[in-house]
Amino acid sequence: MEELDKIIAKIQKLMKLAQDNPSDEEGQTALMLAQKMLLKHNLSLKDIDRKNSRQTDANIVETESEYLVRMPWWKAELHVILAKNFRCKSIRRRYHNRKETTMIFFGYKDDVRIATEVYEATLMYLEYRLGRIRKAHLGVVYRNSYLQGFLHGIDERFRQQKRELRKFELMLQVPAEVDRAFKEMKLGSYNTTNPKVLNEEAYLIGYEHAKESKLMPKEILNGGRFMKRGGE
Repeated sequence: MEELDKIIAKIQKLMKLAQDNPSDEEGQTALMLAQKMLLKHNLSLKDIDRKNSRQTDANIVETESEYLVRMPWWKAELHVILAKNFRCKSIRRRYHNRKETTMIFFGYKDDVRIATEVYEATLMYLEYRLGRIRKAHLGVVYRNSYLQGFLHGIDERFRQQKRELRKFELMLQVPAEVDRAFKEMKLGSYNTTNPKVLNEEAYLIGYEHAKESKLMPKEILNGGRFMKRGGE
């Protein structure tokens, strides 16, 4: 069993490497090696996922974001997008005694850590962009249309990454243990009210910025805190 654990751990590392580098040669090589090892040792993705769940079941955690009297629609929407793409659940928690709201990533420790880092890095990038929009006096309609475009772009970017790793789709889903623990909390659902896109130009600029900015786990884990600022 110890030898099998080592094999599974190696496959997991290869799959993580492939997930972080979906488009380059290193990622493709890691993907092929993981496939070969699965076939060689007669393992399935379910075997790998179950092993990963047993190892980390005790490490289901939650991480809170900033506390705000009113949570902006785009921060809540961004949180939901990142949660579903980093194997986490998104929770919006209201502290009525303090009249404050926070967003929470709920999931395995490593998934929550990466989701939180990408969320914070994306907020940093967007605050920079919104500052430029305010400075140029482009208005609320332009601002909201830009944010809509950015959110749709970042969501599409993750969907593209998943399509490139479709053979490992099971590993990219929220783990069953996390989903079960989340349901046991019996939380109510919440919806965000997104404004309509009224400025097509702003929307397209936001969409392109989402596709260009360096917000993926690889850059974050390598210490790349400041994102590419195209168009400066």
